[in-house]
Amino acid sequence: MDKNLKDTISAAKNLQKEGLIYLNDSIDLEVEPNYQILAMIIHNLNDMIDREKYELVKNDEKKLIHELALLNFNENDLICDDDVEIMENMTREYIDILDPILYEDVCVFFPKAGKLAEIYGKASTQIEEGKFKNIIF
Repeated sequence: MDKNLKDTISAAKNLQKEGLIYLNDSIDLEVEPNYQILAMIIHNLNDMIDREKYELVKNDEKKLIHELALLNFNENDLICDDDVEIMENMTREYIDILDPILYEDVCVFFPKAGKLAEIYGKASTQIEEGKFKNIIF
């Protein structure tokens, strides 16, 4: 067996043991995330930005997403471009950046309702199918 394939399968099995993914026992190696974990990650995204900073980047979607992504890291964290890119993708996919709520000097962004409902539906299905234990409902 190819070493890369063997390492990939081993890594996927370890992720399954941790409850982060579901690995189907077929030859196709079908993998799906634990949607309960994904929902928790979305709820824990730091989605508040200082109003002054927001005013500087609000007309540039790419910069706004980048700034929101950076807010999810502590000042002393060792981060790489891949980490930032993951957070940018999460923000782009799941956070409504078009309609923040202004509260005092802070802009608060909320998850896209339709996306979050879809994730909860998938999480519920995974629980019903016995793929994961219920940890959030």
